[in-house]
Amino acid sequence: MNFFFGLLFLTGILMGQFLPQLLPTNLYIILLIITFCLLVYVFKFKIKQKNIILFICVYLLGFSYIGIMAQHRTNLQPNIQNNTTSNITGCIVSIITEDKIKKSFLLKTGKINNKNIKIKIKLSDYSDNQYQSGKCYKLQAKIKKPHGMYNPGGFDYEAYLLSSNITLTGYIKKQIKIKEDNFNYFHFIRGIFFQQIKNNTNNLLFADVLQALILGERGQISSSHNSIFTNTGTSHLIAISGLHIGLVAGFGMFVGILIWLILPIHHKISKQVFSLIFALLVAVIYAIMAGLSLPTIRAILMLIVFAFSIFLKRHSSPWNTLSVALLLVLLIDPFAPMQVGFWLSFIAVAFIIYFYPKISSFKKHYQFLIFTPSISIALILPILFFFGQASAISPLANIIAVPIISFLVLPLSLIAALLSFVMPVVSICLLKITDLLLYYLFWYLEKLSSFSFSQLYLDNITTLQIIIAGIMLLLIFKQHYKSSFFAFAICITLIFINYDKLQQSEFEVTVLDVGQGLSIVVRTQNKLLVFDTGERFSEKFNIVEGILIPYLMHTRTKKLDALIVSHSDSDHSSNIKELLYKYNSYNRWAGQIDDDKIIKIGSFKQCKRGVQWQWDGVDFSFLSPEDNKISKKDNNQSCVLRISNKNNSILISSDIEKEIEKHLIRSEKNKSLSADILIVPHHGSKTSSTTNFLKTVNPQYAIVSAGYKNKFKHPAKTIQQRYKKLKIPLLNTAHLGAISIIFKKKITIKTHRFDYPRYWHSKK
Repeated sequence: MNFFFGLLFLTGILMGQFLPQLLPTNLYIILLIITFCLLVYVFKFKIKQKNIILFICVYLLGFSYIGIMAQHRTNLQPNIQNNTTSNITGCIVSIITEDKIKKSFLLKTGKINNKNIKIKIKLSDYSDNQYQSGKCYKLQAKIKKPHGMYNPGGFDYEAYLLSSNITLTGYIKKQIKIKEDNFNYFHFIRGIFFQQIKNNTNNLLFADVLQALILGERGQISSSHNSIFTNTGTSHLIAISGLHIGLVAGFGMFVGILIWLILPIHHKISKQVFSLIFALLVAVIYAIMAGLSLPTIRAILMLIVFAFSIFLKRHSSPWNTLSVALLLVLLIDPFAPMQVGFWLSFIAVAFIIYFYPKISSFKKHYQFLIFTPSISIALILPILFFFGQASAISPLANIIAVPIISFLVLPLSLIAALLSFVMPVVSICLLKITDLLLYYLFWYLEKLSSFSFSQLYLDNITTLQIIIAGIMLLLIFKQHYKSSFFAFAICITLIFINYDKLQQSEFEVTVLDVGQGLSIVVRTQNKLLVFDTGERFSEKFNIVEGILIPYLMHTRTKKLDALIVSHSDSDHSSNIKELLYKYNSYNRWAGQIDDDKIIKIGSFKQCKRGVQWQWDGVDFSFLSPEDNKISKKDNNQSCVLRISNKNNSILISSDIEKEIEKHLIRSEKNKSLSADILIVPHHGSKTSSTTNFLKTVNPQYAIVSAGYKNKFKHPAKTIQQRYKKLKIPLLNTAHLGAISIIFKKKITIKTHRFDYPRYWHSKK
């Protein structure tokens, strides 16, 4: 099969995936009919342009296929009003993850409100209720359609849920009863197995890493360990994927050869066939242990395709075999390209096919020494593209980490897992050995990640840049040697050019979509300021590590010039440590420097009225609080910051309430209080946004940072009506995602959901 068939099918899927809205189903069906008619025409009649028409057909098949599948998946959502209490019957089909405040799991439903509805729901329980994987329950839960926070460079939660076939999310209000007559045996056994592994590793320093390697539960990994893996480019070693499946298959092949030599089966089956079958069997068992997640299924499919090409004794090109694997993966899961792992897996395999023949004549130990860092270097550009950053020291990290994880930690961990029920003492001993190996490996990785040059950063990439870079890389791939060096130089230049550089006196303010809270990033030509750090939602997710830092990396931020923490409320001041660990800043202001969080970190100055400074022709001034406190409320101690150039201005009012609004009107001249853009006080609470204050500020637009369907019901209806009455357009991050305002000669406003729409994003 021509390698380009797989690529064209993938291209068709990608084009269909990134439509702002899906086409009608009938149109996709018409396209399929036209495609099949073209195929019949091509094979029935001899025509000169046969390959061109075939390529067009394959492209249209991919485009139509993803359209129909996406229509089906989005139509699975039942007609249920958001945040309504529903009675749900279903079975738990995942490992149950726990932290200090909640338990979380996936439930495959049988009935919702007595209607037969079979979908997957992601549920959380904040009570003391006990659950077991595989068991079925009758629950009372508040459920809603997926809606995630949407920011540049950030994790697209709604895309993740769609690609994982999770239809709804919610939290449990009441566990009505356990249905003892119904079981999901696969997940029940896996749950027991997980609990046993968890008990055996509980006292180990790297229990989270071992659980991820054995059972594919990456959600258990601590943020500190995850950060080390990310910074050193070794995250792939803890995500069960092609590497692990391949290693387990290799181990299975070795054991299969030994069994073939021992058993009297030489005359019935050849050594190669028996060892391949045994290798596939071992790999499938490992994939089942890992929960048959999409990456493991993808890896198994690729392994099966390559194994069958050997079984059939066909001397097919490895590129064609890779194309078959690509087509098979996409047919089974057309949403796979929404996951970064899909791209890194196929790029890595393509690199192996291309590069290995060039070093196959070398001695084995030289092959390893060349190959391991080479594949790390080859993946740097794709990782830069997907994450906005990549590890510059990944070749050095992987040359040590790959053999330790692959040939020591992983095999010992799996043997320990298999012995955990029959020989628990031996199992615990083996796990302790792996824990010690990981301790020394982490010591090495931490040393590497401490170097200042350990990270590479990437600016935003435009569609035009991607197309040009793709053409250039194709020239390299086709081995047009005369143009290869030139093409490579252009690719690198295109990737690192920044077309969106601010000029003197220009600035950009981005109100991030952080749920119920506030975090704002201000950029001038050469400086960057962060105003507030948002909420900490759980042990595993906080705004700084989940949204703010990815955004700063996305914008290629290397240095934080100032940090302002408006006041002590947790939705404004959590995660300060995490931000300063990554981006230290010596210019720090806070509205309440006597707050415990601020005291522990230290070096904060009091923001107060009268403090002013200028960066790159842009003026910054604090309008509040005063030296003499007007109000004792925490909200009224908030820093109020006005930013302006010659033409425009913005007022960031944090959580001030009506007392401070009145005081600002009295103490400030109207000109110094007026602003083109207003960040709505206190997320649109009834305590703020008085009519006089709004008339004095007189903004063209007002922006509210609030959580989607938040429990405080911000912005309040009365406040929304007040803004409407004064003809001030109100923009809400909950509905529009991150909002960026660019202040040049004119003001430009970009909203992430509006400017980068996808069909899977919530429209309400």
